Amino acid sequence: MESGLRSYGLPLLDDMLRESLLVDLGYVDPVALARAREHAERAPVVPDLLCDTLALEAGLRSLA
Repeated sequence: MESGLRSYGLPLLDDMLRESLLVDLGYVDPVALARAREHAERAPVVPDLLCDTLALEAGLRSLA
């Protein structure tokens, strides 16, 4: 799971920093998301909350 998050989740986070349904709808603070992305890069484990956010964003994008 961790390897997948690093390989695919962090690039999706980078994408979210440019364009995000959750940010556009006001559910996610873009400044906090940018800080979380920076933290995730250095952390030994990607935080669970970030994983949940990524899953929700990917799900919403699949419906758009």
